[in-house]
Amino acid sequence: MTDEIAAYEFTASFTAPAPYTINVFSLKDNQYVLEGSTGVFMEYSFNTVDGNGGELPEAVDAYYTFRSSSGTHQTSKIYNAGTSVKLQLDEYLHNGTNTITILLRGRSTGTTKTVVITYYVVKLDIRTTFDISRSIQPNTNFGVTYTVEGEADKTVEFYIDGILISTASVSSLEQSATRTQVFNNTDG
Repeated sequence: MTDEIAAYEFTASFTAPAPYTINVFSLKDNQYVLEGSTGVFMEYSFNTVDGNGGELPEAVDAYYTFRSSSGTHQTSKIYNAGTSVKLQLDEYLHNGTNTITILLRGRSTGTTKTVVITYYVVKLDIRTTFDISRSIQPNTNFGVTYTVEGEADKTVEFYIDGILISTASVSSLEQSATRTQVFNNTDG
């Protein structure tokens, strides 16, 4: 029996009061992914319930729409009841904001559920001209100038001898920022 035929079959007959509802579980929104990452998956599960909250063993058609600055892509899948969905997103994600619309339609009840989530593919880069081999006089201040680039909020952590000394944040509104962090050589 094919998946398409099996998806229409129920394990037992039932009478369920309307309306029906499709619930989606464990779907994460506002996910950040570094540019060049592979093996990025979207995972969730679903169920259909009747008006009394009783679960129905219903398969769904899933329609996915992926929108980004590089255009719109669509795909669809069929999932049997009880399926834990794990959809690889590598081919659909592009730099910047990626909006994913998921439409689930019950194959028997016709009930629909639409969920919209966002993945952000970010490119991050940090560089400095600070000479780590430079000697610094005792009890004097020194500055480390650095440039951080990329989408999203960015936090730079500064460690001296393995001890976190300071953090600096750069807003997502700044795609590129050059800052100087001042230290005293007694820090750490």
